[in-house]
Amino acid sequence: MNIPKAIRTTLAETFKAFGFKQPKNLGKYLPAEKVFSYTPWAIIVTVIIVTGLIKSFRYLYPIPPTFIAQVTTLHGVGKRFDRARASDTAHATTNNPG
Repeated sequence: MNIPKAIRTTLAETFKAFGFKQPKNLGKYLPAEKVFSYTPWAIIVTVIIVTGLIKSFRYLYPIPPTFIAQVTTLHGVGKRFDRARASDTAHATTNNPG
């Protein structure tokens, strides 16, 4: 969103009067944005990898089919979350008006 310079300077002066300082240069993303972006990805990827390993262990060890069915369901849910997050990330980066 492009705000005219006159309004930006007025807002900056008002914030400075109330004790708010200009934020330090923290890079492209704020720390909170990094936490809320990377943590869900790490959880989703971990679930997919662990459930995939469990599913592959059924060829080496006797694992009950009901347990494999539950792991398969969890694996599928993880993949759907992964696709949804990837789609959301792609949408947010390609449709950015700024």
